[in-house]
Amino acid sequence: MDRIIPLIMCGGAGTRLWPASREVHPKQFLPLFGTRSTFQETLLRVSDPALFERPIVIT
Repeated sequence: MDRIIPLIMCGGAGTRLWPASREVHPKQFLPLFGTRSTFQETLLRVSDPALFERPIVIT
């Protein structure tokens, strides 16, 4: 079985989350739901090496 190559899109200014999200601290790195950021949660979802290749992150 072929493994999936995850493509993680984590760009954008996050203007709708202002003032929490700023250029120096983008929304994808904010812990919005608990202690982990949405970026960290996404990486955890695709961390099984039996199913996934290394992810490609696009900003």
